Amino acid sequence: MMYDPLPAGVSSAPRLLAISVVFPLAVAATAGWLSQEWQEIALHGGLIYAAIVLVFLGGSRCGRVMGRYPSAHAGFEIASSLLPAVAALLVLLLPQLPALCLLVATVLLQNLWDVLAVEEGRLPPGFGKFGTTLAVGMVISLLAMITRLLI
Repeated sequence: MMYDPLPAGVSSAPRLLAISVVFPLAVAATAGWLSQEWQEIALHGGLIYAAIVLVFLGGSRCGRVMGRYPSAHAGFEIASSLLPAVAALLVLLLPQLPALCLLVATVLLQNLWDVLAVEEGRLPPGFGKFGTTLAVGMVISLLAMITRLLI
């Protein structure tokens, strides 16, 4: 019998979607290692793309909360879901190394928040699978970019 890491009834679609979202960032991280000429373009493009993904994560979380709870009860949750967008703006304003470090921290915190919400039943199981796969791929890509920047 083969081990299935997904619980019964949870599609593999969230993981496939996460992989497709991470792919451009992984390409940017790889391109930065190909040649010195590509390094600046790849780092800049990767930062912009990762910032866009952060805004998407916060927006999808906000939309999910707005659709589930009456507005009076969701104020904190909605306000908190805007934090990834604020981090994304900072990423675009900071020098590359602090921006990459902020991205890693924000992606990990966003994933932790999503996983805890899934465990508490506030988000569907697919949300946790998507977020974790996305976080792993993004952090690996971002760490590759940090390493390239430091070498």
